[in-house]
Amino acid sequence: MPLLIVLGALIFLANAFAGPFRWTTYTSGTNVRDILVTENDLWLGTSGGLVRFSPESATFEIFNNTRGLAMNATVGLGADARGWIWIVAPDGRITRLHPETGETKTIADLQDEIFEVSSIVAVADEMFLGANNGIYRFAYYPIADNYRVSERVRVLGNFPTGIAVKDLIAVDGFLYAATVAGLARAPLNTQQFSAPAAWTDYTVADGLPANNIFSLAEQGDTTLWIATQSNTVSFDGVSFGTPMPAPQAFLTMVEHQGTMYASSSNTLFVLAAGSWASTGVVRQGIASLGSTVLDGESLLVVSFSDLPERPGGLSFYNGTELTPPITPTGIGGNSVQVVQFDKAGALWVATGGNRTGVSKFAGGEWTMYTRNDTVAGDFWFSTPRSAVADDFGGIWFGSDGGGVLYHRDGNFYRYNSTESEWADSNGFRLRGVPSAPDYCETRVGRMPSGEILITNLDSEIDKPFAIVSTNWLAQGHSLTPWIYPYPEPGDVPGISNPGLVNEIYGDPFGRFFAGATGTNRGGRYTFVCDPNDLSTLSDDVWQAYDPIALQDAATTCFEDINPEVLTFAVDRQNYLWVGTPGGAYYSQGGLGGNLSSLRFICLFDLPVGNRVNHIHVDSQDNKWFATDNGVAVLDPSFTWIHVFQTSSSIDYASDLASNSVTSITSDPNTGDVWIGTLDGLSRLQTPYLTREPKLDTVSPYPNPFRADGTQRLFLDATDLGGRFEQLRVFTLGGRLVKELSWSQAISGGWDGRNVDGNLVAGGVYLLVATTSDGHSATGKVAVVGR
Repeated sequence: MPLLIVLGALIFLANAFAGPFRWTTYTSGTNVRDILVTENDLWLGTSGGLVRFSPESATFEIFNNTRGLAMNATVGLGADARGWIWIVAPDGRITRLHPETGETKTIADLQDEIFEVSSIVAVADEMFLGANNGIYRFAYYPIADNYRVSERVRVLGNFPTGIAVKDLIAVDGFLYAATVAGLARAPLNTQQFSAPAAWTDYTVADGLPANNIFSLAEQGDTTLWIATQSNTVSFDGVSFGTPMPAPQAFLTMVEHQGTMYASSSNTLFVLAAGSWASTGVVRQGIASLGSTVLDGESLLVVSFSDLPERPGGLSFYNGTELTPPITPTGIGGNSVQVVQFDKAGALWVATGGNRTGVSKFAGGEWTMYTRNDTVAGDFWFSTPRSAVADDFGGIWFGSDGGGVLYHRDGNFYRYNSTESEWADSNGFRLRGVPSAPDYCETRVGRMPSGEILITNLDSEIDKPFAIVSTNWLAQGHSLTPWIYPYPEPGDVPGISNPGLVNEIYGDPFGRFFAGATGTNRGGRYTFVCDPNDLSTLSDDVWQAYDPIALQDAATTCFEDINPEVLTFAVDRQNYLWVGTPGGAYYSQGGLGGNLSSLRFICLFDLPVGNRVNHIHVDSQDNKWFATDNGVAVLDPSFTWIHVFQTSSSIDYASDLASNSVTSITSDPNTGDVWIGTLDGLSRLQTPYLTREPKLDTVSPYPNPFRADGTQRLFLDATDLGGRFEQLRVFTLGGRLVKELSWSQAISGGWDGRNVDGNLVAGGVYLLVATTSDGHSATGKVAVVGR
């Protein structure tokens, strides 16, 4: 058994990729939180990034972390006097985007200091930002060619220190801040806004209808409108007008063609004849309002957030009617739970949250199937948790509560404990749990021979396992029942409930493993079944084990391992890998036909994360660990070769969409690795594609290699098995170090210098040899520095 070794600190340099290590993020831009109207465009702050809508071309463009944003989600939006768009991330980092060139600049002054932004206001060449803990003032510094915080305003007059600013606006020479304690005002020519005396406070004692202010708006150049829970009132800078009852709490207000409009979360109102009246526009999820001109017509812009039954997006109101919403095309949601290729090479992505459903990516285009008026059923109200493809063009999804979803030839079929439409000749194919018969929790897997495997958690009848035969799959959905293996009494002595299992996996020897649900749900045993002949259940051989009881004597870290199984994988050396909420473990030696000697070793040096949500084995036998704090990659020699976290990471910064990684898959034909996260989908181009016989192994010598100017590194042409066009040397983080031709690598060798002619530092380097038709092979070399 090889030892697990970490060779040096792996540092991934963001935005420094070349060759195969390039990132692309796919997000949904439908969940709108804020809107910004500029001269030529509408800008939407969404949970999936910044979205630009061009009224002239009626097209959308999404900017996310691989296009310069600090993070995908946005919590604030504004524009400075220089024409740059400001996008605030949930961790407080601000990205400035030039709308014409796409150039971005980051302001990190507020990183981890704020988490919510109500508004961003430009005043001359300064910027003011209202946040959850006060107001921040920014000034432009020519030397840095960027803005920096010039003042932190924590006290607004007599209001509590660090009070949250719910809205911020500049009107007629004053800066106004809305809070739960009242309205605060300071002159814009104030030298020091952080001085409490700079602010004047207004409360109910001064004429406000209530102290808790929801939103602010400007009418004309001199009038301020203030919305509270149940009233609105105007303020001319001297005195308050007569309060006007608000039919609902107004979350946003705007002036459009001289008339004031306001919206609650579901209704658009207009101020007419001295009172607020409904426009007749009633739609859940109104997020923000704006005023623009489209095709020469002045229109009110209404943006919407995602709801479970439909996506958000943009609509336009002409004073009479609201247009149907328009949305950017793309992935169905940002909370990615599962990624999986089907037999035809299309990528399927299952998402949870408000946009529960599945999306298909094929031919560079997305097709979304998310919950709406026409896509209904129990599955669409539960979170997808697993996916597997069959050999006949079908794709299968398991879920938390909604049973199984099966798609083939453009049709969906749902198998659960409530919908009889797709039952078999004996009734429902799956069952709910005893305490909640409608709740049908499932996971899906497959046997190497092609059968689909299903677990049905704690089924109220004896159906915790199901096998869908290849004959059934070849035909497609039919009334033919599935196969339901079940251990007879005595098959697994001492274990009374085999239904407390979730993840299921078919190993190379024709068995299936069904992982325990975990002690918090009553299950600590993993079940193993050898079905032998699928046509009969009488010859099934059952086993069950507690992994902690099978730990190798030399292993000392199993106290952190939870019996709950989140994922199974078997690599090309037949090691069984298991991910759990507390880490991962693997079999001592490869699996064989006999499990009597099965022992486990815990993975004690996982570089990042604790919870291992998924383990994927790529075409070159690298193991990709999807964790709750990034991605780690282990090569066949048990060396950690890559670690990826988001751009805010100190040690492993990359353009990964989120550190909360749920699922990983790869395309062996291209080397692309697809990584599902709770904040979008990442694609990483890698050299790890299927090796062709004509280009086999990159074997450098000497290895280790001393980069001191006295040695040269060569490749073993015999091991290569073919001629390449280009050899590229990368750091393990993906930064290109050197390119060499065939003759240079084989005859002249590499002198250990980078493209700038400097000797490289010590460490492990990746060698990628590529042929003219795109095939590649990889190797590694340990470099000893001077």
